[in-house]
Amino acid sequence: MELRLPIRAPWPVAATSQPHLAGIEGLAVERYRWRRGSKSHLPYGQLAECRFGGIWLLVRDPRDAIYSWHQYHRGFAKLEWEVVDPDFEVFLQRPFFCGPDPISAWAMFYDEWLRVAGSSETSQILRFEDLKLHGKSAMSRSLRHWNVYVDEEAMVAALEASTYEAMRVHEDAVISSRTSGSPARMMRSGKVGGWREWMTPELERLFSDPFLWAIASNFGYSAGNASSGKEA
Repeated sequence: MELRLPIRAPWPVAATSQPHLAGIEGLAVERYRWRRGSKSHLPYGQLAECRFGGIWLLVRDPRDAIYSWHQYHRGFAKLEWEVVDPDFEVFLQRPFFCGPDPISAWAMFYDEWLRVAGSSETSQILRFEDLKLHGKSAMSRSLRHWNVYVDEEAMVAALEASTYEAMRVHEDAVISSRTSGSPARMMRSGKVGGWREWMTPELERLFSDPFLWAIASNFGYSAGNASSGKEA
């Protein structure tokens, strides 16, 4: 989801510090310094030398997240290293991308970033499930944490434009305009707790790693239970 919204943020600076903004129609007289966010899927170890003003950690139930990861690479892999076995059970047991198997990789990724986030006063966790089920309150809470204030109507409009249904319509239009290429979709189902539809005893055994659930429990997830719809 992209929130392309006008915001008010408490970081006033002199107008002369941003001369490139001079003369822009509708720009308030008082200038503001905009904080810059950078999206990354990299583990913390590859960014350890970077300085962070804060961390906004987006997380999803590991069962759904790893299944989505597999589906993405099945549909969009181009390079040899991106190709995965079409069998999800096989995929879960093979090293991939950063080295370990996908389940261990998820746990290690969030273990590292949780430690870093825990050492920062300006870090925030946003769960996929809360964003899906309680979008307005979840996003408002996260933005307030960063002292970012967004017009409520504009935020609601952005959330509505970013729903699964709206994005599916957009993707349909993109796919219909293609003359070649893969028919794979980014917007497959967008469900909370979708793992319940494909979980088997064999897959459940692979997802029973104690370390996985020790990390996932920090976000309100637990083995054998549905992803909570309650905001963390």
